[in-house]
Amino acid sequence: MSKHVRDNLDSPEQERQEEAAEWKAYTQQQQAQEEERQISEEQRQTSEEQRQSAEQDRQSEEKQRQTAEKIRRATEQARLATEQARQVAEESRLAAEESRLVTEQARVAAEQARHAAEQARHAAEQARVATEQARHAAEQARVAQLEQEEILKEMRQSAEQARQARSKTD
Repeated sequence: MSKHVRDNLDSPEQERQEEAAEWKAYTQQQQAQEEERQISEEQRQTSEEQRQSAEQDRQSEEKQRQTAEKIRRATEQARLATEQARQVAEESRLAAEESRLVTEQARVAAEQARHAAEQARHAAEQARVATEQARHAAEQARVAQLEQEEILKEMRQSAEQARQARSKTD
């Protein structure tokens, strides 16, 4: 057989092989493009998840900041209530001392006794008022402490939620 006749016989087979090779290359290119698209989509989703996680972290930090501010205010209220209770207790102590002095003066002279008795009644009323104020201030301090404990509990829960959210995103 001549070379020309052999070329003609091989030509349809070669065309089929070339078409098959082209089809295979096209299919591989399509698969590669699809894989690139999937990777791009996964990267977009990961970026979105990271953005959401960052937003959750920001919100958690804001909530912690607000909680810390609440604690600061509650602590300041407790400090003021304690100071007020201390002042009232000092007033009560001073009023009791004054009452003792007035009673002693009453024994010295009859006229002074009448006057001292009036002062003693006045001092006793001040002591009662001061005691009532001290009891009220102590109740305020107790309430402030309970509020502070509640805030601390909320802060711990917030921190635990933030820790869990971070561990989920990691």
